[in-house]
Amino acid sequence: MINAVYPILSHRPKTLNGVGMYTIVHAIGRMVSAQPSFPEYRISLNSSIRSSSYRGTNIQYRSNSHSILQKTGHFLLKIILKKIDITDMNSSTQTLLDGYTRTAEINLAKNKGLAVLLNIVGLFISILAFVLMGLFTRFVRPGAFSDAFIFKVDLATMGQLLVLVILVAVSLVVHELIHGFFFWVFTRSRPVYALHLAYAYAAAPGWYIPVRQYWIIGLAPLLLIDLAGLLLILLASPAWILLLVFLVAFNTGGSVGDMWVILNSLLKSPACMVNDVGDGVTFYEPLSPSSNL
Repeated sequence: MINAVYPILSHRPKTLNGVGMYTIVHAIGRMVSAQPSFPEYRISLNSSIRSSSYRGTNIQYRSNSHSILQKTGHFLLKIILKKIDITDMNSSTQTLLDGYTRTAEINLAKNKGLAVLLNIVGLFISILAFVLMGLFTRFVRPGAFSDAFIFKVDLATMGQLLVLVILVAVSLVVHELIHGFFFWVFTRSRPVYALHLAYAYAAAPGWYIPVRQYWIIGLAPLLLIDLAGLLLILLASPAWILLLVFLVAFNTGGSVGDMWVILNSLLKSPACMVNDVGDGVTFYEPLSPSSNL
């Protein structure tokens, strides 16, 4: 996936305690890679033992009925599995299916103007996200807000700026590693990474990936990092809140390339296959509607 970088910063049951990322990733990975024989999918919310089943694979976790995080995690899993129609998913492949033809391409190496434009848009998105995150912090932690958003020119502030630069670099690496992890989930092949002046990317150049799997690959870093940032803002000491707000805003704006690719993919056929070589993303679609999955 392509991500903007601002030039200035150049079948065995599982039992888990609560809903963790492992549960969601495991469930999605198992179901997406399943062969096209699709029994009923069930989610039960009627007891203190939550369970989800698909193709004979059970995912169970014991939870406190009053746990907001557990209920939220289970609800999100239900929404994800409902929105992603598994029957429409083909498997990732290294050989393009018969009857497919190239229909569109987004290539930042060839289109430098688009790369610059995405960085400008990403900067504005970051500013907007920073303002919204500030309002969110003021609402959920009014006491900490006044302490966090006080700027002083001293050694402590300079130290925080240094920490911020380091955390921005770390967040960029984590962002691409999340892309890479989901590329691996769907291809079982090691992804490639690169960093350029205007953008960074993770890619799987030798693979054609179903568009609905690609949505997960593309949006995972934006959703996971921002959600983690929101949770940390609720828990962190006031000294860290401003840094966290900036990191969430940076990650949101830096995901502009991902969002642009996903937006374009929404206009494609559900049977579309995506080839991501890093600098560019190419879409392939069946020649006729009858070829749809």
